[in-house]
Amino acid sequence: MGSPGGFSRGPAYVMGGRALAYSDLERSASRCRETLGVIVSSVSPVARARAQVRSLVRPARYRARLATASARRLPDFVIAGAQKAGTTSLYAYLCTHPDVLGAGRKEVHYFDVNYARGTSWYRSMFPLGLGRSGAKAGEASPYYLFHPLAAERAAALIPDAKIVVLLRDPIERAWSHYRHEVAAGREPLSFADALAAEPERLAGADAALRAGGRGTTHAGHRYHSYVARGRYAEQLRQWYEHFPREQVLVLRAEDLFERPADVWVQTLRFLGLPDATPPSFEVHNPGAKSGMADDVRTQLTDTFRAPNQELEELLGRTFGWPT
Repeated sequence: MGSPGGFSRGPAYVMGGRALAYSDLERSASRCRETLGVIVSSVSPVARARAQVRSLVRPARYRARLATASARRLPDFVIAGAQKAGTTSLYAYLCTHPDVLGAGRKEVHYFDVNYARGTSWYRSMFPLGLGRSGAKAGEASPYYLFHPLAAERAAALIPDAKIVVLLRDPIERAWSHYRHEVAAGREPLSFADALAAEPERLAGADAALRAGGRGTTHAGHRYHSYVARGRYAEQLRQWYEHFPREQVLVLRAEDLFERPADVWVQTLRFLGLPDATPPSFEVHNPGAKSGMADDVRTQLTDTFRAPNQELEELLGRTFGWPT
């Protein structure tokens, strides 16, 4: 019987009842490299050559990772959000730790938009389960915090994982989120108009996501939830229904921005990682810091007073945002 991806038989490692010929994987990779050499030498436009290189390498790499999925470890920690609250920076810092094994990409988005791909696909994103004792694998997908099914799905597959949540002043988070969507070409409205349109854009989204199949998505829920994502208490309660509080670390994003070394140490201790030389704390994926109209800021200040107070009551701590 042939192995996945059309590879021929050879000395095999049996995994999940399927024979995986590593020698064939290596020969396939070698053929790819030979083909790449021809492409690079014969095609003059650099951009075109690079695109062709990627089109050959990525499928081969993906097949190899998927073929070994059952031997790959699931994550020990997940940074679940919030979006535009420093998740990219914190994940990058953690990945400099010698005992942290990062995913194949930062935002895997399995428990929200890629759930239909299945567990093997998710496992394929992580390292093989061999290696250093005490090492931790992890990923960061900031839509998890807000998605109505992500916590339940995560608890079913990785119930012992540590969950890290970064929360940012919801006014600044909403503005940064809006600027992100404008830059991505997904937001044609002014900020004020987008805020006014949000209730209609998100109408029925939660119900649709809950009632739909594994592959159900909702563009408005994902991209235009500027205010809704700032109601943190209701999102945390959703996660607390499926994970004990001691498995969830809630960090203030402003602390990461202002005192990254302190947050680095706090996060290492929560994850059970030993002390290590801290990174340079370069800011990754910085968002917009100014430009919001005063009247819109006033509107959002009023909008978030009650949700901010609810959050402080839920966690028994203050965040320094308007209440």
